[in-house]
Amino acid sequence: MRVLQVVSARGLAGQRDLLGEVSALSSGLGERGHGGEVWAAERVGCAGTEPAQTNQAGADRPVPVRLFSNRGLRSALADKTKEFEVIHVHGPPDRTVTSALRAARRAGVPTVLSPVGATAAGIGGRFRRHRWQRLARGGDLDGLVGLHFTSEQRRAAFPRIESRAEQVLIAPHGVHHAGLGGGNSFGDWPFDGDWAAVEDPVAELCAGHPELLVCLAPLARRGDPELLLAALGGLPGNTHLVFAGPDRGGAALWRARIEALGLGHRVSVQSGVQGATRAALLEHAVCLVLTSAEAEAGHIALEAMAAGTPPIVSAQSPAAEWVRHGGGLVVPAEVDRWRAAIGGLLADSGRRERLARAGRELVRERALWPSVAERFERAYLGWIGGESRARVFRLRSVA
Repeated sequence: MRVLQVVSARGLAGQRDLLGEVSALSSGLGERGHGGEVWAAERVGCAGTEPAQTNQAGADRPVPVRLFSNRGLRSALADKTKEFEVIHVHGPPDRTVTSALRAARRAGVPTVLSPVGATAAGIGGRFRRHRWQRLARGGDLDGLVGLHFTSEQRRAAFPRIESRAEQVLIAPHGVHHAGLGGGNSFGDWPFDGDWAAVEDPVAELCAGHPELLVCLAPLARRGDPELLLAALGGLPGNTHLVFAGPDRGGAALWRARIEALGLGHRVSVQSGVQGATRAALLEHAVCLVLTSAEAEAGHIALEAMAAGTPPIVSAQSPAAEWVRHGGGLVVPAEVDRWRAAIGGLLADSGRRERLARAGRELVRERALWPSVAERFERAYLGWIGGESRARVFRLRSVA
C-alpha cells in the first residue's frame, strides 16, 4: 500500500514538529512493508522536483519528503495523486488541504483527513467552521473514507460533520523511546547521561534543584502562567519551576511577569529546549505540569510518561484523556487543587514511582510509534475496502 501524507504550511506553523511526526508515521508504515512519501507546503518553499531524503523521525529507513510552494504542490498533486492508494491530509481548511482533497476526489483516491489547529478549539473556531462547511457543501469531503484525531476533545471540536463511528480513528502522535522497546530513539531519547550535550543553563538547573517542575507548553502572548505561579507560592522553598516550551511570542512577557512578582529565584524560562537538553530536563523533573489546552499537550504528556516523569495536567487539556488511563494526575483549574497535587507528589516518592511505572506501561502499550503505525495500517486497510468507499460524510446542519 502506497500512502501519500500531505502537510499544510499552516499546519507546520501551528504544531510542534508536525512534519517530523508525520514523517515518523510514514517511517512506521514503511517498517511494516508499505510505501509512501511526505509532501509539505511551505509559504516559501522549493519547487519540490526531487524528494529530499530525511531521517528526522529517527527511524532506520529514510522518509522521502518533498517541500513545495503551494503552487508547486497543486501541480504535483494533479500529476501524481493516482500513484498512491491512500491520501492522508494533515491541516486546517487552507489552500493546501483543499487542493489535496480536490485532487484526490478527482483521481478517485480514498482520502483520510487529520484536521489540525493550534488548539483543540481552533479546529472548530468560527472561521474554520464555515470553511469546513463550505468544503462539505462543495463536495470536497466526498472522497473522505476516514477521519483521524489525536483526542476525543479534538474530535468533539470538529464542526458539524457526521460520520460512522468506525470511520474515526482516535490515536496520538507516537513516541520514540528506545528504553521502552519502541525502536530507535527520537533525537536523544532516552537521556544517556551525556551532560556535555546538555545546554549549560538546563544542566545547572538539573544539578542545583532536586525538586524541579517542568512546563513544556508553548510560551504564547496570550498564555497564562498565573495558575502555576500562584500554586508555587505554597510549595517548599526549594521547588523550582522551569518554563521550557517553544517561544511563540510570549517568552519575554513571561520573564517580565516573573520578575515583577519577585519569583526570579524560583522560576526560570528556558524556551525551546530540544534534544538531549529536553530529555535531561524531563527525566530529572519531579513532574511535568501542563495547564495548557494546546493540541500538542497530549504528546508532551506522553513524552513525559515515557521518561518516567508523572504529568499533572488540567482537566480541559487534550492530555487529560491519556493521563486518566494512568501515569499522572488530572486537576481542575484551581490554585489550591494544583498546589495540593504538586505538593503531594513532592512529598511522596513512592507514589511518583507508581505513577512512573503506570505511565511507561501506557506508552509501551498504546503510544510507541510501532503500535501507532499498526493502528493506522489497520484503519487505512479497513477504510479503503468495500462499503467504506461510499460517501458517508455529510453536514449535520448548516447553521
